[in-house]
Amino acid sequence: MTTPSSSPMERTLTEEQTKILGQLKQSVKETLQTKQKDFDLEQLQVIEDETYLRFLRARGFRLKDAHEMLTECLVWRKAFKVDEILMKDIASEYIKAKTYFHKTDLKGRIVVIVKVAMHKPKECDAEVIRKLCVWFMEEGRRRGKALNCNQSALIFDLTGFSLSNMDYPYVKFLLKVFADYYPETLGVCLIYNSPFVFWGCWKIVSPWIDPVTREK
Repeated sequence: MTTPSSSPMERTLTEEQTKILGQLKQSVKETLQTKQKDFDLEQLQVIEDETYLRFLRARGFRLKDAHEMLTECLVWRKAFKVDEILMKDIASEYIKAKTYFHKTDLKGRIVVIVKVAMHKPKECDAEVIRKLCVWFMEEGRRRGKALNCNQSALIFDLTGFSLSNMDYPYVKFLLKVFADYYPETLGVCLIYNSPFVFWGCWKIVSPWIDPVTREK
């Protein structure tokens, strides 16, 4: 899964940014080797240059900040057992088709549609929902890689939305996943057919959103 040094993304780097990329790769390697109990060392072998660059861009190419962000992500991946999530673990929610992939947009980004009115927080297992979210993140990355695109277009379809569909703990989880663990993967987020009642929820949620993500 290692990307070549001549990848299109890397060719856009300045000389200084290329230097910082090399420093980040070395510093992460050293951290994983010295704190083995906190990390899955196999991750070191499969981290792509594209991943390093996403974290660097999310932190403005500040080496220390990008290193902290990426290593915290790797700790989370091990604790959440991201690479162990199987379809049988999420099947109870996946079969409801309230979240699904739908081709690509005009910029070649994977489109993910969420039918919010189909989400019933009181009727589902919160842990399964979280695993479903992460599974879609991982599957979206795999599909995007095949299309040479590392971003997605997320559409929240609020047709039929009511307050019973609002799940604030899950929204906080989703925002953290995008901002801290899959930075620079959201190309655009669209809210479709939102009823008036939704905007009361939005006033609560919007302060939680990272400014860069909010612009999307």
